[in-house]
Amino acid sequence: VHNDPSGRVRFHGHVPERDRNRLYNESVCVVAPALNEDYGLTVLEAWQQERPVIVCSDGGGLTELVTDGVNGLVVEPTPFAIAQAVDRLCNDPVLGDSLVEGGRESLAVITWPGALDAFESMALTAAGDHDSPTAPPLSMMKQVPAQLAELNDYIAGGFDRVSGWMAAAPVQTLRDLSAAQEQGGHVAEIGIHHGQTFILLALLCGPDEVAVGFDLFENQTENIDGSGLGDREQLEQNLAAAGVPDNRVILETKNSLRLEPDHLLRIAGGRIRLFSVDGGHTAAVTANDLWVADRTLAKGGIVILDDAFSPVWPGVGEGMHNYLRHWSCELIPFGVVDNKTYLTNAVSAAEKYRSVLRTERDGYQLREDELYGSPMVCSKYTRIL
Repeated sequence: VHNDPSGRVRFHGHVPERDRNRLYNESVCVVAPALNEDYGLTVLEAWQQERPVIVCSDGGGLTELVTDGVNGLVVEPTPFAIAQAVDRLCNDPVLGDSLVEGGRESLAVITWPGALDAFESMALTAAGDHDSPTAPPLSMMKQVPAQLAELNDYIAGGFDRVSGWMAAAPVQTLRDLSAAQEQGGHVAEIGIHHGQTFILLALLCGPDEVAVGFDLFENQTENIDGSGLGDREQLEQNLAAAGVPDNRVILETKNSLRLEPDHLLRIAGGRIRLFSVDGGHTAAVTANDLWVADRTLAKGGIVILDDAFSPVWPGVGEGMHNYLRHWSCELIPFGVVDNKTYLTNAVSAAEKYRSVLRTERDGYQLREDELYGSPMVCSKYTRIL
């Protein structure tokens, strides 16, 4: 083989990681023709190096990762079919770019916490839990709000007609942060009360996005700290008054300590891009709710945590600090506006969102600091005497 006169085939043998990445980058495409592969690390490496990938239809785990025409090409396991696919990519750079983008989106949802969730779901199923495991859903394209008129009316003052504790600045901030996101996804809230934040989340939804809400509602005997009084009837009246259609909302009566991330992903139909955490204000409940949000968040998604620095709810701050120090935490705090603390799961997204929070507002003190080594943009209304 090494004396092949054509010089077209070269066997490199084992190469260090630096050389491996260079070879990926120098290639037009990556062909992974393995038979019945158990997983498909080659595909992940190709996506990471932004190369279009070709696999065969009998590739086992490879075909579980690659969807033909979306994030790669799946062909018959014959030399002719593989050669045709290579020739196609050599002569169609637009197709190659499209497959690279699909691979980038697919890679973004494959994480260690996601793998742990999948393993945990399969273990529970094997142990007798009959809920089938849910595969990590692909990311959604960004969408504009489906009800702009209703959204504008709510932000202009409609939120004041709903019982709650949110001022105009956090309302506008949430809209601005939503607009800055690069990917679509659903929205969710734990602890809805009468819906002041939940209605805003629902109105920020695009046509294919849904708002999922969890509250104790009628089970107030489980509200051990008295933080909020969820009222389903009042909530539904407020949703209707704000113009939120019924088919955009999924509500469940549930204690968040019994809420599994897999369940949320299943009923929403995808990952969450905006997640409001405003449930129980004890340290244990706060840490649990942040865990649920972390495990279901889309890449670049935002968690909005209520009362993390409140002097009357120290448990929230304790729960946040405990979770941020946990080895499995992927959340990065990036700012505070009034009683809302914002976190995301991507360093690049965090810096983009900080630029949104740097907007100066009348009557607000704006300063920058750090929390656990993460830069923070903080603002609070300061009354001028």
